[in-house]
Amino acid sequence: MKYPRALTRIGLSVAVGVLLGGTVMFGWAPASAQDMDDQGQATPRSDISEPTPLITVRPGPAVPPGGPPPAEGPLPELPAMYSQPVGPFTMMVDVIATGPSAYGLFTSPGCILDGVFKRGMKLVWRFEIYDMASGLRVTDRSGAQVRVNLPDGTTAPARFDARGEPGNVAPDAPWTWVAVWNIPLDYPLGPVDYAVNVSTPDGRTGSIQPSAFGSPYPMVVD
Repeated sequence: MKYPRALTRIGLSVAVGVLLGGTVMFGWAPASAQDMDDQGQATPRSDISEPTPLITVRPGPAVPPGGPPPAEGPLPELPAMYSQPVGPFTMMVDVIATGPSAYGLFTSPGCILDGVFKRGMKLVWRFEIYDMASGLRVTDRSGAQVRVNLPDGTTAPARFDARGEPGNVAPDAPWTWVAVWNIPLDYPLGPVDYAVNVSTPDGRTGSIQPSAFGSPYPMVVD
């Protein structure tokens, strides 16, 4: 089974550097006709109401092709973080909208990268963690423990699992850490300033907080 690159709703798939324990890179996720259960496993979709468009376009003035023009004059000084070591861990993370949630809500379409969530939706983090010292992926087989900490004190434990439909996982399917959060119906609106905490049996720990450097984080909206 191949895993095509999915579209984000509002283009929040970016690469960012995080110095509080690692680097976070946003950018990949499987597009699937399946949704996920509370353990992040794919489950068959149930009947849902008519979906709304994922992306809409409207006419506007044409602009010249290409990217931004090259900078003129002296380049600005970079923040200190770019001259400091990164570590002890680095990670790749996706934030996915899926369902059904604990409140009986589906996301349509499901299993897509997203940055904006409504109360009652299910949010899934999928991520790989890399040990900067050894250059190896961090897995639960080494005894590592990983969790996602939310601003209200909620902790979402992560587990290491293969991607795919239960009982039908491809032999070459990628393995990732998975954490699931059912957004409470009364959760405060606004950004979710979460952190991914990693601990290894040799006593090393890392806390990766993407918002520390202005990177995108999930937004809860009404």
